[in-house]
Amino acid sequence: MNAQHLTSKQILEMINSGSVSPEQGYQLYKKSKQKTTSAPASATHYFTPAWEQSDIEPAGDIAGPIMIFALDNQFQNQFKQQLKKTGYNNQTVISVKPGTRFRTLSNHEYEVNPKNSDDYSELLATLKKNDCLPLTILHLWSFAEVTLKTSAERDLLCDWDKKLNISVNSIFYLF
Repeated sequence: MNAQHLTSKQILEMINSGSVSPEQGYQLYKKSKQKTTSAPASATHYFTPAWEQSDIEPAGDIAGPIMIFALDNQFQNQFKQQLKKTGYNNQTVISVKPGTRFRTLSNHEYEVNPKNSDDYSELLATLKKNDCLPLTILHLWSFAEVTLKTSAERDLLCDWDKKLNISVNSIFYLF
């Protein structure tokens, strides 16, 4: 089968069935995205993404607890400082980090195993029991590669499966 004609869905099915390894699937995915024609871009693309810089409008009042999925406390601390600067001193910020299992680290700090949907259920049940279900969720694990400092953090995201677990799958487990 020609890799350039495979869809992402077909490649994921091949990985899930075990007919190719995640690494081989990633290589197939890269090959599928390579240009197969020398036709001008206008003939092969129906749109061209264009970015326009603009100022960010305030979203209005922030209601209820905010849950942040981040690898380190630096971002949470910066976020809390920004909340204080804008007058939201008493806003509850819940931090969630990847770990090996569900754990309560401290008040409003938790760990979940990114591969275990039961950990997310336990997290939400705990938050519900504490009357602290979030109304806003910031999921930043997929931005982690930019800020990884330790080899353990880099190992967490070193392969395709781990990248999927720490990003997309992690979000799906919340629902």
